[in-house]
Amino acid sequence: SAAAASAAPPADSPPRDFFFDRLPDVLARDRASFLPASAPAGVSVVLVGGGYSAATTLRALVDLAKDGDFPLRVVWLLRKPSSAGPPYAVVPDDPLPARGALVAFANALAAGGAETGRASVAVRRGASVRAVRRDDDSGGVVVEGVCEAAGGGGGGGGLLAAP
Repeated sequence: SAAAASAAPPADSPPRDFFFDRLPDVLARDRASFLPASAPAGVSVVLVGGGYSAATTLRALVDLAKDGDFPLRVVWLLRKPSSAGPPYAVVPDDPLPARGALVAFANALAAGGAETGRASVAVRRGASVRAVRRDDDSGGVVVEGVCEAAGGGGGGGGLLAAP
């Protein structure tokens, strides 16, 4: 309807700062939040979560990087440790083929085996966020917490993501 269309924010709305409280529309309405303002070095995004919304956002970020002419760095923080297996359970004969494809993509990416084009994705398993703050020097976002050490064992503390 015309009323619904006029209530939607324009596709070129200003970028969001820090968090989305809903599934971001990476490829349309919220695109400006994921594009470099003028930084030829690209964009860095921290994605927190292991639900289907996180996988959907991750898929859209990879697609955005494939379409763009800039590098995109994603740090994907998952609470589920590596010892617990893939982040998503595979539903045999899933009646929703798109969900099955999304699960396969996210699980492959978490295992280090998915094609990401111009996006680099670092997966941090066993992650727990303790604080999110703005870096005084760079203006970037710093995410502090703990995650398992590289290789799936022990604990690694400190910065999970920084500018």
